[in-house]
Amino acid sequence: MKTRFSLETPIELHHGDHLCCLYETAEERRMVLALVMRQGLERGEKASLIGDIQGSQALLDQMRDDGLEVSPYLSSGQLGVMSFDETYMREGVFDSDKMIDLLETETDRALTQGYSGLRVTGDMSWTLKTPPGVEEIINYEAKLNEFFPGSKCIGICQYDKRLFPPAMLMDVLATHPLAIIGTEVFDNFYYMPPKDLLHYNPQVLLDHMLRNLKEHKRAKEENRIAYEKLKQIFDTATDGMRVIDREFNILRVNTTFSKLTGISKDEALGKKCYEVFGGPVCHTPNCTLTRVLGGEELVEFEVERERSDGTKIPCIIRAAPIQGPDGDVIGIVEDFKDISERKLMEEHLRVLPQKLLQAQEKARQRIARDLHDQIAQDLFTVKIACETLFDNEADAPLEARHRLLDLTRMVQGSIVAVRNLSYDLGPPGLDQRGLARTVSQYCQDFSDRHGVSVDFHAVGMDGLKLDFDTEINLYRLVQEALNNVKKHADAKQVTVRMIASSPNIVVRIEDDGIGFDLNDRLASAAKEKRLGLRSMEERVGLLEGEMRIQSRAKEGTRIFIEVPNKGKKNVAKQKHTDN
Repeated sequence: MKTRFSLETPIELHHGDHLCCLYETAEERRMVLALVMRQGLERGEKASLIGDIQGSQALLDQMRDDGLEVSPYLSSGQLGVMSFDETYMREGVFDSDKMIDLLETETDRALTQGYSGLRVTGDMSWTLKTPPGVEEIINYEAKLNEFFPGSKCIGICQYDKRLFPPAMLMDVLATHPLAIIGTEVFDNFYYMPPKDLLHYNPQVLLDHMLRNLKEHKRAKEENRIAYEKLKQIFDTATDGMRVIDREFNILRVNTTFSKLTGISKDEALGKKCYEVFGGPVCHTPNCTLTRVLGGEELVEFEVERERSDGTKIPCIIRAAPIQGPDGDVIGIVEDFKDISERKLMEEHLRVLPQKLLQAQEKARQRIARDLHDQIAQDLFTVKIACETLFDNEADAPLEARHRLLDLTRMVQGSIVAVRNLSYDLGPPGLDQRGLARTVSQYCQDFSDRHGVSVDFHAVGMDGLKLDFDTEINLYRLVQEALNNVKKHADAKQVTVRMIASSPNIVVRIEDDGIGFDLNDRLASAAKEKRLGLRSMEERVGLLEGEMRIQSRAKEGTRIFIEVPNKGKKNVAKQKHTDN
């Protein structure tokens, strides 16, 4: 039966590490060592198993059970099996220095063969037979701590807790910086450096124990301070924060979260996350916890959440996983950034241009009325006066009559100019005649003034009651488009279509002019501060619509505008209006 195994505490071994593996069952030994040695093979290290035939074969079998095909590694020599007699007892007696020389030689050979290092594990049960020299075994383990650092070798020494006496195992712990106990990996609290262990006496042991006590207290205090700092950061964060476990339970919230949601910390704890400050993504695949459990490292999006009093709060949510000791996700921490003020500012910024345009239009209307009602009328009065000045003076000099006629023509020209200016500033009759008829009249006047044929056609616009902002902006869009045609297009024919349907009002303007490259035109317009197209885009944006422009050199230009149709039909009228 295949067995999959992972250490309860992840282990990342590095060259120079020296570990003891204290196990209580053969199954523990096989699974732990098979995993550790497999890691070395997969990282390009050479691996050596030192032990009896039965124990080494059990490790190889475990590797196979874990899905590793060991035969290629054995055939290439990357994985090797050696006996006690070939290593510890090569000359019939254990010699610690010669064993360390052997490890050094084998490490150099592995590097010469192109491997990144050597990973070796030895079963120390051979020492229980008390062969010659075995009394040096603890000194040997201590000396290894002078050999391994700086080398490209990793060593794992195996000890069966059922076979070795406690006093011996205490010495083993004292000689290994890292320890695998059962299936957990530890930085060994009881490790003693070689200089202390090899010159052991009660005073050395006492000093070592006192240092460990102080170090343990210092580490504990550092952990406490770190925890308090993290707790303070969490509790005083300007964003609302909460911690949720895998079952959607709220484990912790900060003060800002309580203020944001209107729910106290005590009320929030223990509840499901979707019960407190819920929103539209709850119980959907876009749920932050669901996405993190699905493998996402960081989830961030904008959403609207609901307070306990029903108030909607726009937020930016960020969620990140919380991992347990084994690396599995055990929950998430959520960060809620209240963007209500930002949204309010965005709305102000969105409305501001509209208010500016409204103020501009009102100013234009006022100036247009003044031009029409006062200046144009005064000029008309002057013209009449000029025309009738010599009505009762038959003997008036001919030269004076000609000069008066010239003045009358100048006044007439001024009247036309003033009326045209008034017409451009404020379209006359927009509120009485409606948008379609006003645009139709403007297109006719444009044709007459500039010699460009404008074919206007409206469908569904008659009887449609639109608000002033929509009407004036649609009128200005047509006006700006035709002005652009006059300035840049060199066109002979322009087609303007205005169609009211559901849900949009569509305006299409096409000309047969010289066309242009859209990207180049927008770039040059920004550089030269020409605002024609930019102004049109802004007006369309204020109407929450869309504008598309198509143009090519010598192929004319087509402008498509769509804005929401928010108008209402008053009475049924004719279906279209032509110029």
